[in-house]
Amino acid sequence: MQAHTLDALVTATFGAGEPSAGGGGGEGVGYGKLRRLFRSDTYRRAPAAEKRRALWQAVLDSRYATLPAIRYSYIWTLVRSLYLLLLRRPFSVDSDVRAPRNKMFHPRGSVGQIRFVADGDHPYTGVFESGAPGVARLSLAMDPGRYLPGGAFKFLIDGEPSKNVLTVPAMDPIQDHNYFGHVLTTTLRTPKHAPFAVGWFVVSRWMAMYSDPLIEPLVDVARTTSDGQQVAEAKAPSQLFLRAPEEIGFDPRSDQDLRRELTQRLEPGTLIYRVYGIDRQGSTDEVYIGRIVTESPFVPSWFGDRVLCFHHMREPAAKYDARLLLFVLAIVALVALGVALATGRL
Repeated sequence: MQAHTLDALVTATFGAGEPSAGGGGGEGVGYGKLRRLFRSDTYRRAPAAEKRRALWQAVLDSRYATLPAIRYSYIWTLVRSLYLLLLRRPFSVDSDVRAPRNKMFHPRGSVGQIRFVADGDHPYTGVFESGAPGVARLSLAMDPGRYLPGGAFKFLIDGEPSKNVLTVPAMDPIQDHNYFGHVLTTTLRTPKHAPFAVGWFVVSRWMAMYSDPLIEPLVDVARTTSDGQQVAEAKAPSQLFLRAPEEIGFDPRSDQDLRRELTQRLEPGTLIYRVYGIDRQGSTDEVYIGRIVTESPFVPSWFGDRVLCFHHMREPAAKYDARLLLFVLAIVALVALGVALATGRL
């Protein structure tokens, strides 16, 4: 493609004008063209505002004409989690896109343009200090029957890779279906109820070989400001809390598809979260950092569900331990032996 600016490259990829809704799968221009666009040096070097326009064009180009059903299999997720190379991909890919595949815990959601306004009086650096334009993907972890909100936030940086923050309220499903009625956070408690509590002792230790599954590190967000300037001495909160204003809450008994509710209820300019942080785990001294405001509608799309990538930061304390690998394999073998004995197949 002969294009010298990102906006020109976007036009060459998608064509001029606003895309129309895609078909049932909504794949738009296809991953080949998306990969060439979003993995290009032109995209990496571009200003944050242009990057966001490119991501938004990809969302609009692949928006669903018919919403796909939200389905989730905990057993299949466990099987996928056994493959460490697959488990580590969200930590190793720092691009804003990845090859199309279903997200492991948040299969369906909606993407919208946002702005993080850092208007708090606090000691934190980087994006926490400068604010940033970005995109957010609001979704349900698992499915509507096991209600668990999740918010992924991508803050775009001039000439540098994006900074990402991943949040959920807990690991246990919630009875209240008011999506904005729950505080999103970056550090979680051990699950007490199904499905994640089932086998958590083994599963958590397996996942911890790559990163602690209950902690989302934040220091990377504090290392760079939105204009691409590196911070000499980065300071990040230990934990974030995202609280939505009461006035945007949904009916807690609603059985409407979340994606439709988000599209209908969130207009551009809506304050969706106030962001607070603490310096150390267990502290009650929260500091107001800033607010997240929408700058577009929220749209469900193939690109948002299958291609848009939110880089996961690895917990530095996590390390690969061959002894733990052998332990987990031994547990799996014993379980398989028990099943074989119980069913008379051995």
